[in-house]
Amino acid sequence: MTKNKGKKYSLTDFFVGYFENVGKLTLANLMICVPMAFFGGIIYILSLFGLLNIFSLFLFIPLISPFVGGLFYVCLKVVRGQKLSLFKDYIKGIKENALYFFLDSLIFYFVGIGMFITFSYYRTGIEGAAMFISFILSLIGLLFFICFQNNILTMSVSVKLKFSEIIKNSVVLVVTGLFGHFKTILSISLIAIILYTMNVVAGNAIVILIVGVISTLFLLPVLCTYIIVFNTYQAIEKQIVLPYQEETENAAVKKSNNFSEITPAEIKELRVLTKGPDDEYVSFRGRMLRRSTIRRLIENHSDVE
Repeated sequence: MTKNKGKKYSLTDFFVGYFENVGKLTLANLMICVPMAFFGGIIYILSLFGLLNIFSLFLFIPLISPFVGGLFYVCLKVVRGQKLSLFKDYIKGIKENALYFFLDSLIFYFVGIGMFITFSYYRTGIEGAAMFISFILSLIGLLFFICFQNNILTMSVSVKLKFSEIIKNSVVLVVTGLFGHFKTILSISLIAIILYTMNVVAGNAIVILIVGVISTLFLLPVLCTYIIVFNTYQAIEKQIVLPYQEETENAAVKKSNNFSEITPAEIKELRVLTKGPDDEYVSFRGRMLRRSTIRRLIENHSDVE
């Protein structure tokens, strides 16, 4: 993992990106709520038959995980400033990232259960200073795991790596991307405080229920995901994405030197293909090349013109 210069993201970028796509992001929120409601309903039915326990409750995470991949990919495109085709990109995010998100959900499932059991033991089996120390260590472990999870989920939709490499890099990025994680935790904590304050002020169970349902349907899942991706992706882009792109482009350009002589007409064709985002792929001589690679290919054959 190496560092590279990337785009500087500001608070203005955060709000501009969100509000320019607020309609599509709200619709994406509604889309993720459909499987959430479906699998949540299944878990509720299990509770009616007395089958609800910590193990069945946490099954919600693996069940919902592929759809979360779609939401993360949608938010990533907004953060990158790319044109968003909501339904197409949402489905693409699910199809391309379902496996990694499911594997990660299994990590979350077993670690989550382990943390729950450990916390229950600390709460009832330890007292005094030992309890305080155990609480602090558990809190540090929880924060580390949250940052680790944010790295895995964001990196999975950002770059094509083996899952083992994503895990390894995610551990390192907990430290190297610490400032971004701090902003994420602070932002989501602030949202939680605002919602809690609203509930306290309301003081009415029906009002609290209505606020909870509306905020979940139209705001919370996509807003929290957008915050995670915006703050986490910055370090991933500099340390993972850009070096990876540079490496793949160098390999592609090296292969391009094996092309037979490029004609002036093809150079003109290549110049047309460069119009668009650098990270999009275009076809040339039966090969899919990034536009940034096409530009370097033109530079390598500048003598043709």
